[in-house]
Amino acid sequence: MMYRKHTFPLIMLAVLLLLTSLSSAGTGDEALWLSAQDKYEKGRYKAAVVDLKGLIEAGISGYESSARLLLAKCYLSLKKLEFAEISAKELIQKFPNSRYEAHGKYVLAQVEFRKKNYFDSAMYLLTCAQITRDNELELLAREKLAGLFEAHLGTRECEEILRWVKLPQIKRELQAVMRGYKPSLKIGLILDLSGRNAVAGQGVLDGLEAAHSHSNVSSSMGLELIVRDSEGQVEEAVKAVRALIHDEEVSVIIGDLSDECTAAIAGVTSETGVPQIVPYIQHADFTDIGQNIFQLMPGAFREGAVCAALLCNEYDSERAAILAPANESGKTRSEGFELLFSSLGGEIDSVQWYYRGATNYKRQLDALKEIGAYALGDTLLTEEEILEFIEWDADKDEEVEEELEAEIDSVLEVSFLDSLLEVYISPINYFDALYVPIQGEEISYLAPQIAASGFHGYIVCSSNCLDQISLEKDWRYYNGIIFPAHFKSPPELQTGSGFMKEYSDYPAPVANQWNIIGWDAFNYLAEVFRGAGYLNAMEISKRLGAISSFDGERISMHFSEEGHVNLSMYVLTFQDGEFHQLRSPEETVSLYK
Repeated sequence: MMYRKHTFPLIMLAVLLLLTSLSSAGTGDEALWLSAQDKYEKGRYKAAVVDLKGLIEAGISGYESSARLLLAKCYLSLKKLEFAEISAKELIQKFPNSRYEAHGKYVLAQVEFRKKNYFDSAMYLLTCAQITRDNELELLAREKLAGLFEAHLGTRECEEILRWVKLPQIKRELQAVMRGYKPSLKIGLILDLSGRNAVAGQGVLDGLEAAHSHSNVSSSMGLELIVRDSEGQVEEAVKAVRALIHDEEVSVIIGDLSDECTAAIAGVTSETGVPQIVPYIQHADFTDIGQNIFQLMPGAFREGAVCAALLCNEYDSERAAILAPANESGKTRSEGFELLFSSLGGEIDSVQWYYRGATNYKRQLDALKEIGAYALGDTLLTEEEILEFIEWDADKDEEVEEELEAEIDSVLEVSFLDSLLEVYISPINYFDALYVPIQGEEISYLAPQIAASGFHGYIVCSSNCLDQISLEKDWRYYNGIIFPAHFKSPPELQTGSGFMKEYSDYPAPVANQWNIIGWDAFNYLAEVFRGAGYLNAMEISKRLGAISSFDGERISMHFSEEGHVNLSMYVLTFQDGEFHQLRSPEETVSLYK
């Protein structure tokens, strides 16, 4: 019993000493590894070798695999090819089928290249590219392999290596090099070219092709555009994206123009990891579907939020009403507006809906007047007086004012109703702002009716109706209306601009807004080609996500922190036949934040 009683504490003590020893060793290994890394990065390769050998010889280090790889690289930098080869082979032998095996093969490829054994170097590069799970290493190996095919290998050697190629993309790249071409990076374009948006789709395609033909980006890969027609149909859009990804093996998708088709395409691209650029305004933010989707215009929700921020932060608006079409676009914009307006301390006292295509908005405007009359009258007006207030007639506006001026000899002689009429003119002015995310030509019907209602506050419309303001006889109704905008609309295409000079060489119709959208979409993508090296879908997504701003022809784009959505818009106001800029894209982004 005495033996057992004293033995247990001794065993525990031994275990604690062992754990302390291992912990100390782990701490020492980490310090040695960090020291070796630092010396390697500073070019002190011999000193790094000493530290790395110490780690390897310790035998129990968790850094052994990394140390062996860095040791091989040190010897390579010291031009000790024999030692670099031994170290790389020992790494592969000790850690087979690990992520370090591909890195070891790459070191061996470098060793053989320096020995001018180009065939062996190419075989190591091929193996590296086909087994690695490291995207950057794969692209680097493919690029070096193509370089060997182009400059150092004969036809028979190339054909022999092609026998060992398992990945179709690598085989196509090498075959292209053998024919004297650059390996091709394929860009899939999915646009409505024969459906309801065919004019817009063809315009975007013309812009994309013009930008491609004028591209002067230096790249180690050729750029090939592959076009598919979605016909404006979801089923065709899905067929197109699947064919482009699985059959053509494109590395990036651009498209489409409608919400339905874009969402369908995004469902496929998010599953496959192929980046998708959405060039045109969408009612939804499709970047929520996947991390590889990039939107070049803010969605409808964000547009509504920008309008709310402008009214609250810049114009001190406190009470607003919404008059919107009862469709997805109107509802999404209204949600964005209402959420931010309320969060900034404003009140939304009424949301009135109408069916798209309506020409008469009397019911909605009367409802706003009624709400205003009851709110302003409260308990101080009789029912009869409230009804009289509601019945205010814009045609009698001047008569009312003259009568009031004649009757007002003192404040005491004026009734409460008269005071309300003098201050508010119409009960609809209980609201200091109207948010009207109206679409298209409906503005030509609604603007005169709002004016007739006697509303004198801020009116904010949507970006969809700027081009409908054309008839000079209606301009008086549009004066002062505020518009969020994706263009300085109509698009300002100066004949002396760089865009027009380059575009004029392209055999397409006179440039329009759709051409600019396509032009900007390609040149935004072209930003990723400015870096050296080969590209694939994963690397393209990574580089697109790193773009914080892009100076497009349409607008200066500023992307969200995730780098997936352009937040920039113009804020314009109309006055006597001209649009004037209230806020620049940069100011709008700051306003929204």
